Amino acid sequence: MKNEQRWLIFSNFSLKIMALLFMTLDHIGFRLSYFFLDDGSPIVLILRGLGRLAIPLFAFLIYEGVTHTKSFKKYASRLGIMALLISGAFAFLIYVPNPFLSGGLIDSGNIFLDLLLGAVGVFLLKNKSIKIKLLSLLPVIYSIVSFAVTTYQINNGVIVDWFPFYLRTQYGWLAVFMIMGFYLAKVLKDLYLRYTAKNMGVDVEVLILSPYDFWATNLFNMMTVVFFAIAAYVLTWFFVTPFLPYQWISLFSGALLLCYNGKRGYNKKWFEYGAYLYYPLHLAILAVIFYLLTL
Repeated sequence: MKNEQRWLIFSNFSLKIMALLFMTLDHIGFRLSYFFLDDGSPIVLILRGLGRLAIPLFAFLIYEGVTHTKSFKKYASRLGIMALLISGAFAFLIYVPNPFLSGGLIDSGNIFLDLLLGAVGVFLLKNKSIKIKLLSLLPVIYSIVSFAVTTYQINNGVIVDWFPFYLRTQYGWLAVFMIMGFYLAKVLKDLYLRYTAKNMGVDVEVLILSPYDFWATNLFNMMTVVFFAIAAYVLTWFFVTPFLPYQWISLFSGALLLCYNGKRGYNKKWFEYGAYLYYPLHLAILAVIFYLLTL
């Protein structure tokens, strides 16, 4: 079995480190394009292209967090607190004069809203009651409205004041759909295992947690990433969307999920909470650095 699973090299910790790294490179590329380089500069394209790999990893990590947490209430509370703090900070920067706003720090929504809504969606879908499952449509609708409003602004050159950007999801529907999509991928994978076990003439328990189960799980997760990345790309054929023209690159994150071993990996409290704080902290540091570079 060890030989059959030798390619499962990435733990939850590994994926989180890569997601944080890709996110940071993306934001550095954005800053460079805003202050010093053209959007089409090779350096900017490389940095922002690598940044597209981040959101599928974060989406998967949120799904895994909801699936394995001992207390969804505490898990959702952490995401909710971060979403509230980020929205508050963004609103403060908008309405209070400051030297950093000109750096294009914020204008595309609150990523923690994406993560929170996706987490709530998965939690609701996991419930056995059909009525509770149907409530998962609420985060879906919110993300679609966020996407629609931002897209309307971009295509018509207007500002929608009744739905300020700091109350919108950063990735429109994409991140929320992808997080919830991983749950649906698990449902489909379980059906696939039952179908395969029936054809093999064995009990499905024989396949569960076997190398075949790992392979099927990772394959369905990869297909989830690819499906939504392509869906986001197809939308750009019809109108200008909030997504970058190369958002489709995010599909390559699926290859990383193929190598997921299902293990937690390094798990210390300082890192768990530090990962939450890294987002606002690295944005603040980049804002100060680029502000000083332009003096």
